[in-house]
Amino acid sequence: MAGQPRDTEAELVRRHDARQSLIHFAQGIDVPGRPVSENEDEEVFLPVETRVALHHRVLMALLHRVFNREIRNLMVFMPPGSAKSTYTSVVYPAYAMGKRPGSRFILGSYASAIAWKQSRRTRQIVLSFRASQLHQVRWRFTRSSR
Repeated sequence: MAGQPRDTEAELVRRHDARQSLIHFAQGIDVPGRPVSENEDEEVFLPVETRVALHHRVLMALLHRVFNREIRNLMVFMPPGSAKSTYTSVVYPAYAMGKRPGSRFILGSYASAIAWKQSRRTRQIVLSFRASQLHQVRWRFTRSSR
């Protein structure tokens, strides 16, 4: 049992860091990736299996500046498959809503199915045990949040 205090201390540091930084938040949760089934309305997603890369860190640092109101508008131009939607439309809203309860997000897309899917991925984060340990927020979803 000698390792438990060190493990507990490491967990407290992890939680503290995840509350302070979007990058640490993303590293401290299971980021939802692809759905577990082919069902269009699937509510459960498998965790992303890749690590946070340098370009993800750069993007999240900019998103954190948006959160802190240092940047008013941000346009993200990155190649397909670079996880821009994952971090801007899924992870960032979960982080921001936990830090600022009552925050609202509107997710738009050329296809409503994509917006609904991203919304479900964000919901999986905020309802997860790991994220619930980071923010003491009671989540309430409306009918329109699917």
